[in-house]
Amino acid sequence: MRADDAALVELVASYFGVGSVRARQAYRTADRPNNNPQVTWTCGHARKLVQHVIPHFDRYPPRGKKRPEYELWRQIVCEVAAWAPSMVKVPECFPRVAALVTELQAMRVYKDHAQAQ
Repeated sequence: MRADDAALVELVASYFGVGSVRARQAYRTADRPNNNPQVTWTCGHARKLVQHVIPHFDRYPPRGKKRPEYELWRQIVCEVAAWAPSMVKVPECFPRVAALVTELQAMRVYKDHAQAQ
């Protein structure tokens, strides 16, 4: 999110009690002249996401196009959380997780519906 929304991002991170908030400086290039400072909330621990974040969104699912994205993201996180502690199932699970990530990335491509009409 934009850096001027940092208070909101901090509030979300505080609500869930997991992850960290980091600021990122603007990185302007010729093809991205309007890039502004940003703030991100990340949690790299799948088991914490399963324990703290997923129950909230299962109870209050996102609406619109974010709902199928959430359901796919949830599958990915649960799959990773299941094998991450022991790392025993990594070889058998990795292709499945990689395929789900590819599917999620394809869903997140911006589609300009105004141009399509």
